[in-house]
Amino acid sequence: MRLTPGTSRVVLGTCFIIPFLILLNRKVKTKPVFMVVLCSVVIIGIGLEHLLLLGPSLSPDISGLSQGVATGVIFVGFFGLMGMALRFFLNLFPELVLAEEQEIA
Repeated sequence: MRLTPGTSRVVLGTCFIIPFLILLNRKVKTKPVFMVVLCSVVIIGIGLEHLLLLGPSLSPDISGLSQGVATGVIFVGFFGLMGMALRFFLNLFPELVLAEEQEIA
């Protein structure tokens, strides 16, 4: 992937402009499917932003970074670890606590 001035415009669009314009609509915010797609776009934009910020310091002598299988495997591994941590946390602290019904005399 080449780090060009266009990359920063793509990051700006995916992290700010597109979500801002889409979230102006109230109906979109009530549909979980649209929100999942929008959040996925923002996560991709944040990944590009990190690549844009960290890429030159990691490899100052080349103008592009190779994206191979190892990068994808590392991403999936960290995503799995995050899911496991979230599941562990939600088992300890559930979002909805079921209370028993009691009659008030």
